[in-house]
Amino acid sequence: MDTTPRLIVVGNSKGGSGKSTVATLLTLGYLQAGRRVGILDLDLSQKTLTRFFENRRAHMLGYDVSLTMPKEGRFYGTHDDGAERLAAALDPLKRSCDVVVIDTPGADTPLARAVHGLADTVVTPLNDSLVDLDVLALIDGGPDGAVIGPSHYAEMVQQKRTEKTVRDGAPFDWVVLRNRLTNLGSRNKERMFELLSELSVRFGFRVAHGLSERTIFREFFPDGLSAADLEVLREAGRVSVSQSHLVAHQELRNLVGFLEIGGR
Repeated sequence: MDTTPRLIVVGNSKGGSGKSTVATLLTLGYLQAGRRVGILDLDLSQKTLTRFFENRRAHMLGYDVSLTMPKEGRFYGTHDDGAERLAAALDPLKRSCDVVVIDTPGADTPLARAVHGLADTVVTPLNDSLVDLDVLALIDGGPDGAVIGPSHYAEMVQQKRTEKTVRDGAPFDWVVLRNRLTNLGSRNKERMFELLSELSVRFGFRVAHGLSERTIFREFFPDGLSAADLEVLREAGRVSVSQSHLVAHQELRNLVGFLEIGGR
């Protein structure tokens, strides 16, 4: 039986895509599902994933409540480091976790390339806008908006998938996550669906419906709480649980379930 953890790398070479929020929510989703979860924050400048769980620990101490927590790995290096220091940071997590969620910087660095090469699953959050599609593909500016070819990031991911196939006999699962979805129908959403459907076949990724634009995914960041903590928030009188909160909670569960379909 394979006892090694599943490494989930949240990656996108473009800043502002919501990587850290997605990494945080995935961690909470897997914790809620009863998994032993580790985290490794490789976004060395922002450290948003790290700060969220620092806030969560402080909330537990300040309010005397019990909350699920991941095991936190520590990376001692820079964005110019590669596989050796990365392996040292991952080793203790591999020995004690079922799932390790790894946040990455919004830039193409040696460290980002190295960790993509180790992934079992790469989750690429993509804001649901044609403006952000260039992280995946070069799009013709003509009336048809034809796909010219893969972006620099997509080429890197494809290269790392090929290397993993040669090394391990199979590529990692690549999931493009439509992020910050709105309920309003538009030509932009229709075109995004069309292009992502085409690119998923050409580039070999799965498309996850993703997470809607909901304040509960971010508004309780100072407390280290989110949609996965509805019961805690309700008991503390912080929210009156609405249908929107319940849907947000279910979206998170659906995302974890979607990732598990492609799991090893």
